[in-house]
Amino acid sequence: MREDSSNTIKEASQSDNNDMVMKALDKIKNIYDGSFISSCIDLLLHHKNPFVRLKPTEILQNFNDPIIFEALLIATNDDQGGFVADSAQKSLETLEFKLKIQRIKAHVITTSREGEIECIRNGCISRS
Repeated sequence: MREDSSNTIKEASQSDNNDMVMKALDKIKNIYDGSFISSCIDLLLHHKNPFVRLKPTEILQNFNDPIIFEALLIATNDDQGGFVADSAQKSLETLEFKLKIQRIKAHVITTSREGEIECIRNGCISRS
């Protein structure tokens, strides 16, 4: 990602200006157009479960922390099993939820890219 885009994202994530935040999210979606990141941003913005749904600024703040954001994307991508919804309902406090997401990332990062996809499909990530 270009430096000016990174600065825009950082500024927007610290801003209360909703237009600036949405423009930054649109930039991210355009940069990653065609990848699962763009569709996951939409899913996180409009998720039917209010505990999973994130505000635009929350997505940007998590995007600036790639480990948490990538784990959110992996978890959201795996939401067919209801894991994100179940986890969010059990973990209403943001810190506890972030710690669970980081634990998922720590588990997934030890596998290869192919292994990561296989691990998610086979359910080796704890759903408790």
